[in-house]
Amino acid sequence: MVGACNISMAVATTAFAMMIGTASGAPRCTAETRDCMSRAALSYYDGIVNHDGARVWLSPDLRHTLQAGKVRSEAEVRKLLDSEPAMRPYRDARVWVDEPAHTVFVLTLLPVIKGKEGQPATVHAVGRFRVEKGLITEYEGLFSTEQGTADGTSKWETVSAPQERAEAPATARPECGVATRDCMIRAAVSYYDAITNHDGSRALLSPRLRHTLQAGKVRGEAEVRKLLDGEPPMLPHRDTRFWVDLHDHTVLVLTLLPVTRLGDPGAPATVHAFGRFKIDHGLITEYEGIFMTRNGTADDTSKWERIATAAGTAAPQAK
Repeated sequence: MVGACNISMAVATTAFAMMIGTASGAPRCTAETRDCMSRAALSYYDGIVNHDGARVWLSPDLRHTLQAGKVRSEAEVRKLLDSEPAMRPYRDARVWVDEPAHTVFVLTLLPVIKGKEGQPATVHAVGRFRVEKGLITEYEGLFSTEQGTADGTSKWETVSAPQERAEAPATARPECGVATRDCMIRAAVSYYDAITNHDGSRALLSPRLRHTLQAGKVRGEAEVRKLLDGEPPMLPHRDTRFWVDLHDHTVLVLTLLPVTRLGDPGAPATVHAFGRFKIDHGLITEYEGIFMTRNGTADDTSKWERIATAAGTAAPQAK
């Protein structure tokens, strides 16, 4: 699995991250390579845990959002990073790179020693970074917070890559089985189609599926199909954007799920969702999801709808 220890596939260890910290935000590399782009992305987390925005390789043209909130500039972000709460070094950092899109995704844990209420917490964070010539020009972040402990886990720390292929059940025959961008994206799209249609049989899930949501319970294929059947009423997913790490057969997705009635008394909401999908022969073998819910409206936005560089890869059209 990407992020364990292979730097050519994912620059992912805290020890490596410590090497890249500098007294200023100037990049140490400007090449358009996986390694250089990964170093730039990890400098952001180095800045967070050291309360030092000057360490981060930010472009003067930075566009930054967190939890689909305020759009911030370079100066605002450096100031924000200076004031982060006390925390230990980030850990379980895993990195995926869509090289043609100059985009890096990072999943990591931020162990907060003392949060706003004086209690420890683990922030489960995902960041999308666009990197150009060694500098971060775009950052889009989502997170969920596990209160009460700084020792939370992602549930993916010791998971290795899948072994041999297993055949899909009749309800999930893949449209294609080759390791192309389009084929892998089709598999990921099927998951969101299943959510919005309340029909788990639509999702192209492998019998070997390993699934987590908000770093919670690890579910298998049958449990996930049942979970998808029971989703609340919602409109079709929108602003759905895809990036693909071809080296790791992984699709990274950001999308909005417009819920028409959530809970009791049934108010609308917008779920800002991130999903990491590992695809093997057209089937989803791993899913790791993080989301944030904006209550009160099904029409919330990501703040990236009109930004061309944040568009990712369009979903392939059904033939």
